[in-house]
Formats: sequence, C-alpha cells, structure tokens
Amino acid sequence: MRKEMREEARRLRSEQGMAITDICKRLGVAKSSVSVWVRDIVLNEEQKEAL
Repeated sequence: MRKEMREEARRLRSEQGMAITDICKRLGVAKSSVSVWVRDIVLNEEQKEAL
C-alpha cells in the first residue's frame, strides 16, 4: 500500500503540479513522507505559478 501511495504522490506532483500539502490531505499521509517522495520532481513554470 505504501508503494502505491508513493507512486500516486509522485504522479500528482509531476503531472498535476499539486502542492505537497494537498497531496498529504488527499492521500492521508504525513507531509514529511510526501516531501521525501517528491523532492526530486522539478515543476515547470506553469505549475509553479499555479501554486
């Protein structure tokens, strides 16, 4: 289950540019976990502006 959550967090961050706090709420996991899972994902300019 944790692997699936990690993969979903990475997908939400990379494809939708979702904020870490929003991913936490959606998946019901700690902010620190999501932060570690997605820290290597670089957002494009459009995604950055949306945040």
